[in-house]
Amino acid sequence: MKAIGAPTWSLRAAISIGSVVVASVVSIVVRPLTHAAASPLFVAAVTASAWLGGLGAGLLATVLATVALDAVMASRPSFTLSEEAVAQLAVFVFVALFVSALDHARRRAESQREVLLERERRARADAEEANRAKDEFVTMVAHELRTPLTAILGWSAAMSDARLGPALASRALEAIRRNATLQARVIADLVDLSRLGRGRLALQLDVVDLRGVVAAAVEALTVSATARGIKIVIDVAAACPPVHGDAARLQQVVGNLLGNAIKHSDCGTSVYVTLDAAGATARIAVSDEGRGIAPELLPHVFEAYRQGEGGEARSGLGLGLAIVRQLVELHGGRVEASSRGLGHGACFTVWLPI
Repeated sequence: MKAIGAPTWSLRAAISIGSVVVASVVSIVVRPLTHAAASPLFVAAVTASAWLGGLGAGLLATVLATVALDAVMASRPSFTLSEEAVAQLAVFVFVALFVSALDHARRRAESQREVLLERERRARADAEEANRAKDEFVTMVAHELRTPLTAILGWSAAMSDARLGPALASRALEAIRRNATLQARVIADLVDLSRLGRGRLALQLDVVDLRGVVAAAVEALTVSATARGIKIVIDVAAACPPVHGDAARLQQVVGNLLGNAIKHSDCGTSVYVTLDAAGATARIAVSDEGRGIAPELLPHVFEAYRQGEGGEARSGLGLGLAIVRQLVELHGGRVEASSRGLGHGACFTVWLPI
């Protein structure tokens, strides 16, 4: 960005010429009346040129002032380089250099002040955004922990009623178990993300058969999918080379992707889980026929606390996909998301080195 107040070369030349012309005219007018020396006027002209136009304008004014002063002081211009002219020229050059250095320092200080002000504005905006994000996070966590806790407390109080029949007692126990599991999952996700962020999550590495990992993840979520009227379709390659990784964490990756697909799918649709080998990598793909992902949200789906809009899509803390990405990267792999847009489902693909 061009500094404010930095004149162009044509303007600098005009400033120099104008200053010297004014000094010459004033010298011619004033000298017969006061018999004052003309040198201070030309020093002032050089000073003004250097201050307003910089070193180039000051040096130009120096040359012009030397010539003009010689013409003013002599009845007839000699334009000879006398000792007096050299002394005057040296004074003008010194004044031009000194004033232009002051002007350069002033401009640099102004530029640095603008930079500091801009940094301060950005820092203030970042701090405000961080405070807003922190407040939203605290509110979100409080809501996600309070909701199952409220259900647990309500059903626990109901179980203390002696009139509660066996059917309602069984329902109360199931509700308590379900909500306690949900609350434990939220806490576990928070702990996992914190450990991943600090690099303190240790992997129990071993040779892992991904077919068993996929089967275990599907089995854990089959009941949930069936209850929602969603069918899980599995397509596992007959021969898939093993990978080096943590079986429990890889099952967490598949489980998070599968749970996310089930959460965003409607009754009567299907979720597809595919496992095969692609070159030197094993590929796990989880796709659904659900709500899909908006184009503006797609680049941010693996960020913590980022979720889609509407309905059950807003439940949870939005940590599952963030944990998936970091766990996959810890295994030396990568994960990508794709979607043709809202209403067209989504596909999450994991590549792990064989």
